[in-house]
Amino acid sequence: MLKAFPITFAIVLVSTIFGLLIGLGIAVIRIEKVPLLNALMRLYTSFIQGTPVIVQLFIVYYEIPGLLGLIHASTASVTKLTFMYIAYSLNTAAYTGEIIRSSITNVPRSQFDAAASIGMDKW
Repeated sequence: MLKAFPITFAIVLVSTIFGLLIGLGIAVIRIEKVPLLNALMRLYTSFIQGTPVIVQLFIVYYEIPGLLGLIHASTASVTKLTFMYIAYSLNTAAYTGEIIRSSITNVPRSQFDAAASIGMDKW
């Protein structure tokens, strides 16, 4: 188990960092209700939360090279670990985006009014 710990820790660390950044973007899109992107993010979140991680790993590992092959880009130099980073980051982003969105939307309006009264803006 100790031999596998560094790689497991790296996967968790990378997917958490990128998942948080992407999830923050998803949350902002969902809160601001950007017309087309909001619908796409709802579909993305629903898909990710409704499928097992192993299916997502297969989709990322087999479909990204196929899609990049359509534009004549090679994935020969991309490691399997990179595909794991992508799959786990996308999975983490969907859940983190919903956590951030629900946290912000559940703050009472009076708290936003109180913040505005001391000079804070929306952001």
